[in-house]
Amino acid sequence: MKKLTSRITFKKHDDCQTIVISPTIEKWQMYSLIAWLIAWSFCGLAFVYYMFFEMKSGKEIIVFGVLLMFWIYFEIRITKAFLWRRFGLEVIRIDEKELSIKDSIFKFGDAKVYDLNKIEPTSIEDVYVNPASFGKVMNDSFWQVGQGTIALHYEEKTYYFGTQLENMDSNKLAKLLQKTIKEYKQKANSKEEIANES
Repeated sequence: MKKLTSRITFKKHDDCQTIVISPTIEKWQMYSLIAWLIAWSFCGLAFVYYMFFEMKSGKEIIVFGVLLMFWIYFEIRITKAFLWRRFGLEVIRIDEKELSIKDSIFKFGDAKVYDLNKIEPTSIEDVYVNPASFGKVMNDSFWQVGQGTIALHYEEKTYYFGTQLENMDSNKLAKLLQKTIKEYKQKANSKEEIANES
């Protein structure tokens, strides 16, 4: 594997090229995320215990029921963020027929597949966001999965990937993707021309 940036590696195989984006964070951030997950889980257990063993009135049940729903929502989000940071990978694969993008946790995940014939190098662009903006700071927060920084314009829709990349990294990735797409489209066209001639 060749390294494009600290988070992005790529490799050219016989029939395709793969690009892997790692959602790594610093150790103190991972420890903070684990501590938050443990503390939040204990809060949920306390809510459940109080609801089933300490309730005195219907109003208390309603209040703690609402709190429990709130807790469940953030428990899912924190757990997802932890699993993504610890075991997740974003895998991009390009060959002569298609471009596929897969968000993988423990190697599980569904790949989104796009027909390479419908993609031009210009269909890929990096999305620049002001590093000092509130939106950029929130999107790059280590306690959430965040949004993509690369845009794919495909069949009149826009799809985003390249989660939480820095502007410089997303720019390098966009250029690599544009170059790779051009290369594999040329290969496919050359093979088609040879087949037609024969």
